[in-house]
Amino acid sequence: MPKGAVVSFQKTHYAGPFVSAWVGLKKSDRFYTCMPLYHSAAMILGLVCTMTVGSALVLGHKFSTKTFWPEVRSSQATMIQYVGETCRYLLAAPPSPDDKDNNVKIAFGNGLRPDVWVRFKERFGIPTIAEFYASTEGTSGSWNLQKGEWGVGAVGRNGSIVSLLLGGGVKIARMDAEHTELFRDENGFCVQCDYDEAGEVLWKLNPSDIGVTYQGYFQNPKASGEKVVR
Repeated sequence: MPKGAVVSFQKTHYAGPFVSAWVGLKKSDRFYTCMPLYHSAAMILGLVCTMTVGSALVLGHKFSTKTFWPEVRSSQATMIQYVGETCRYLLAAPPSPDDKDNNVKIAFGNGLRPDVWVRFKERFGIPTIAEFYASTEGTSGSWNLQKGEWGVGAVGRNGSIVSLLLGGGVKIARMDAEHTELFRDENGFCVQCDYDEAGEVLWKLNPSDIGVTYQGYFQNPKASGEKVVR
């Protein structure tokens, strides 16, 4: 079930400028979202990002395939936000001659399925997908600003330059699929995945003061502790 995550002002301070710069958000842009503001996607990566550059946030009251594109068109939105299966639902709606009648330059969100990715771009005439992988309580994320044909469906790994900047702070560890937990070697350590292997992403915390970067869940120490691997 959903849990309330503690979000520090430090996280909002860094997330807003980073994401707005990453997607190239300008003051003249209009960012449309119909996601709830109690969730970090619309709040931190939507409202805070638009506040950072002084652009407009267009807020839909709820998600519906019948109202999504009419609201995007009437508001002249240049950027839309999706979460999870949003794009699949929009693609499953009956085709319309107005499908490409929009000003959208970027679709931004997380959870866009690889089998939907290209069809969604082509049908609605959207040149760029800004796909990320992160969590509200997490300490970092993976980012893919995808244009053209390169990088379709990719989310997982940072490139050589970002890896150099982050040092050893992020790794993808092998999973024990049978027990749905991290695989441990004979010494009890996790094993780093090969580049063609899926696994679980781990971000390094300061062992002497975990709370500096990880605040966990509100009044839920058990759930907070389950996210930490030692």
